[in-house]
Parts: sequence; structure tokens; C-alpha cells
Amino acid sequence: MTSVRNHLQQSSGNNIFCLVFILLMFTTSCVSKKKVVKTPVDPTPKTNTPVTTETKKVEEVQWTFADEKEHPPIGSKKVITSSTQGQYNVALLIPFNAQKAVGNKLIEKGTVENRFMQFYTGMKMAFDEYTGSSSMNINVLDSSNGPIQESSLNNADVIIGPYDKTKIKNAALIAKENNAVLISPWQASKRIAQKNPNYVQLKPNLEDHYYAIAEDALDDFQTENIYLLGREKGTDKARFKYFQDFAGSYKSRTQFQELLISEDSLNYGETVFDSTLFEKDIALIIPNWKSADEAFVYSCMRRLRVEKLDKKVTVYGMPIMAESDKMNYDLYLNLNATVAQSRFFDKNNANVNQFRSRYFQVYNALPGKDACEGYDIGKYVLSNLDKHGKTFQFFLEEDNRQYLISQFNVSRYLVDPEEDPNDKKNIEYFLNNKVQMITFNQGTFKLK
Repeated sequence: MTSVRNHLQQSSGNNIFCLVFILLMFTTSCVSKKKVVKTPVDPTPKTNTPVTTETKKVEEVQWTFADEKEHPPIGSKKVITSSTQGQYNVALLIPFNAQKAVGNKLIEKGTVENRFMQFYTGMKMAFDEYTGSSSMNINVLDSSNGPIQESSLNNADVIIGPYDKTKIKNAALIAKENNAVLISPWQASKRIAQKNPNYVQLKPNLEDHYYAIAEDALDDFQTENIYLLGREKGTDKARFKYFQDFAGSYKSRTQFQELLISEDSLNYGETVFDSTLFEKDIALIIPNWKSADEAFVYSCMRRLRVEKLDKKVTVYGMPIMAESDKMNYDLYLNLNATVAQSRFFDKNNANVNQFRSRYFQVYNALPGKDACEGYDIGKYVLSNLDKHGKTFQFFLEEDNRQYLISQFNVSRYLVDPEEDPNDKKNIEYFLNNKVQMITFNQGTFKLK
């Protein structure tokens, strides 16, 4: 049975569409599922009867062999096994800001409320479409209202969320103490979890994006034709180290070129780039990713478009490059824009279109990227929990399926890579490092 419980305060407002969204939040759905409990069977103890070689006396000795799974030999690696129990409790912590959701604010595009509502409604569709054999009890909580109450998570087998980093740390500790699994969909940081094998980070770290860009560029260009682009002042040069370390260990083992420019030249100079730069096909990597850097990324793209003339230039960037409202078709096309993203929302994808159609029938609105992401994570968690039970995080490495907009490649971030990867004391946390490369082709971004 899949049951959804909500603990959210209702908001007022006279917008009918807004009320439909809010009412759907409080709707409880129940789908009957057959409960299955699998009990591992211990192998029958084996015996062996060795015979001595003495000629005068034969002595019979009985040997009993212990189960190596329960009593592993000294120095052997630990074994993690699936253990399903047929029924699970899932706590969903989302910052709805329900107390502030008044009137149209809830459904306005670009608002925080809309983003998390879309994520929730997408995930709820995954819950409603779940067809596994285990029963899933879903408890929905608004994590924006004060600190997380440990009592609300005591019975949870899986916790999804929250968003705030401080609250994630608290929830991760609760999960570790209660032997629950915490799924973190939104935040990427190595500082949140330490020696916590119950913590799963689904958003790739910053360096995972950088490594994906570096590898893609090295596959298409010679190292001497790849340039790292940044500002003379500030911390841009510090980002270069990730790329240089990767280049030094990948194929050619040589360094990228580095190109530092002044912002004054971008804004006021007649030219920014030396014309000899464009005498050969080159790739430029702009590693800036913060929203505060959007103007800088745009200015670099605009200048490159003008100064390269008819020469071929490929510009690599972070998600902000594809998501910026400042960018346009001409820049993407003429600079062969190539971007690293952990989630790629492709409206031309048949599966995405089918989901959008189902979503519209339920909510009378078209879903965006956040709804698709919520749906993906909901299916990902429930299917693996149903299949592997409460230790499912140890088996996520087996799930490399392509979901609507996501593909997960979860691995163990180890304290010591030389030690046993199944030893929980040697696991910092589980990390998804899958980054998808997209390139502008035939008028739109596509998976490369």
C-alpha cells in the first residue's frame, strides 16, 4: 500500500488554480500492494572427515565450518546483503513555505514556492504510479517551519530532503542514529556528512562538473588548444587547479593553457583577445557557475562571438550558460556552446512528453524541470528500496538507468580507498557523480 500523509498548514487565496495545487498537496492516495517479506536462509553447516596417515590407528575428526557471511575470516572483506521487509516508511522534507504561500505567489514561475511545489507534485506522481511489491507509507513535512523535530523522523526508513544545509546535517545525524537512509536531492558539499554510510548525495559536486568538461574537451581537442578562461582579479584562477590536475592525469598528461582577462577590457576595451588565438580551432572553458557570474560569462561569450570572426571556437561552461536569459541563439550556435549539467530537461524526449501529458491531466498545468526531477528521484528511491530493502544505498551502483532527465552513478566516497569498501567505518557517504554533457545542435541543446 502506498499512503501519503501531509503535515502542512493551508494557505488562503482566491486563485482557483492555486487552490487546486494546495488541495492536491493534502490529498491522500492509497494503492493496494502485496506485502512480501524475504527471510535470508542460512546454509546448512558442512562437515568434513579427514583421515590420519598412521598405520596403527585411524582417528576420525569432525570439523564444523562456520557461515563466512556471519563470521568472515580474519582480513576478509565484509559482505552487504539485501534484506527486504515488505513495508517501509518514507519521510519527505520539502520547504514549501506554506505559511507564506498566499494568492498567486504559489504558482508564479521562478518563485521558491513554485520550484518545490513542482518537485513535490512530480514526486507524488512517482508515488502514485509505484507498482512494487512492498508497501510504502509516505509522510510529507514542511521543512521550512523551524528546526527538524527528531520525533517526526523516528520511524522513517528513508528521509528525502531537506534543502537547508544545516537541517541536512541534523537530518543526516538522525538517519545515522536510527539506521535510516537520507537522500539529499539539492545540495552538494563534502562538509555535510562525515563517516555516515546512511547519507546519499544525489547532486554531483562542483569538481565532478569540471572533470566532465575537461574529459569531453580532451576527447575533441589537443591539450595545447584548450584554454581556461577567467578574470585577472578574484578567485577564478583557483578553479583552474581542478582542470589542471585532471589534465595531468588524463591521456596527454600535460597542462591546459590559461587565459586571464581584465573586466575593464570586457566592458570598455576595443579588443579582449589576441587575434592569433583564433588561428587554429580552439576550446575555451569558462568554469564560473554562480548567478553572480552571469554577466561575466555573457560578456565573454559576446566578445568571443565578435572577435573570432569566422574561425571555429567551442566554448564549454557550467549550467548557468544554458540557463541564462542573457544568452541567445546566435551565441550558442556560433560558439558551439557545450555545457555540463546533472539534469537535462529535453522537451523533445518522448518519455518527457508522455510525462508532461500525464502531469497535465492531473494538475492542469505543464511540468518543468523540477517536476521531472521529483518524479525521477521518487521512482529511483522507491524501486531500489523495494528491491534491496533498508541497505539499498549499497546497491545503487547497479542502477544506471536513464530516467526522464536524470541518470545516476552513485559510488562510495571512502575514507581510505585501499581499505574494504563494504566496511561502514570506511565510508564517508554515497555520492552521485554523473554529469551529462549537452551541446547546441540544430537550434536546441541535445545530449552529446
